[in-house]
Amino acid sequence: MALVNKQAALLVKDNQSLNTLIDTAIALINNTSQQVTLTNNISQMAFQNSANVIALEVLKLAHYSL
Repeated sequence: MALVNKQAALLVKDNQSLNTLIDTAIALINNTSQQVTLTNNISQMAFQNSANVIALEVLKLAHYSL
C-alpha cells in the first residue's frame, strides 16, 4: 500500500480484480502521463545496490566471512 500512497503503483483489490484488472491495465497502457508518474516515483524509492546488500547480510547471518 505504501507504493500506492506514494503514487508509485496502482492497486486492484482482490475482490474487484475480475471486474477492474483488465480495464485498469488498458487504461494505464493508454495513459503515458500516468506511466511516467509511476516510473518516476518508483525510481525515487529504489535502493541502490540492493542485491549486494542482501547477499552480504545473508553471509553475515550464516557467519561466513569473505
